Amino acid sequence: MRKLYILILTTVLCISLFVPLLCKADPVWSDNFDDLNYDGWTVTNGTFTAADGTLRPTGGSWDYYIIVHPSTVTTGTWSFDVTGLTEAYGPSYENRVLYMCVTPVPRNGWRAAGLLIGGSGPEIGAWASIDGEHDAVRLGEAWDFPSDASRLAWQHINITRGSDGRLCVYVNGTLVIDAAGWEQNLDLVTTSNYFCFATSQKDFAIDNIVVSDTVDIQPPPPKPAPTPFYLQPMFLGLAGLVVVGAVVLTVLYLRRRK
Repeated sequence: MRKLYILILTTVLCISLFVPLLCKADPVWSDNFDDLNYDGWTVTNGTFTAADGTLRPTGGSWDYYIIVHPSTVTTGTWSFDVTGLTEAYGPSYENRVLYMCVTPVPRNGWRAAGLLIGGSGPEIGAWASIDGEHDAVRLGEAWDFPSDASRLAWQHINITRGSDGRLCVYVNGTLVIDAAGWEQNLDLVTTSNYFCFATSQKDFAIDNIVVSDTVDIQPPPPKPAPTPFYLQPMFLGLAGLVVVGAVVLTVLYLRRRK
């Protein structure tokens, strides 16, 4: 019996170790540009190159460089690396990675959800646009780069979106945006035709893109909703004192009348 127990325990342990590996979904699509080209992508504004093993604009007369890759993933994980947020550019320079993009037209007409990297701060912010830039709304609190040195380096970014629409953004493994609590905006964009990389900064680049249809980084439990003021201990204590005081005063008043 002891040998049988050990055999069963060993079998269960092996299954627990290998099943997660067997169940892990393969990426829906990926591109690391190691082939030094961007085959499968479509340029809608400007010109791009992958000659150095990364995808980046090559300059020119365009004020915004836009390139897209077919992608219909709406629930899952989007991972990529970005670099090039240099000090030479001010708040008017923006870089966007649209993980869900319905229309790949210039920014004054796209319908998409994505990250804004740069701008004032500089910062990383999650947003959705249903009809161009002027109708964009935030999906969570923006995250500021802690230092100039940190924003000049390569940044590894993971985005997860669950079946409930909850959006989480991780920078170099740290959760920096959790859009739980922004439910009123999370469903503005629920479909996708493209993954879009857009920038007005010639030095900005993207690499190591991996897109899967599974949430590969489990977010922490959502923060509980704040307790209503009338259920908070201080309010309950004060209310109790008021009630006790009212009862005492009532009793004293009735005794005096007698």
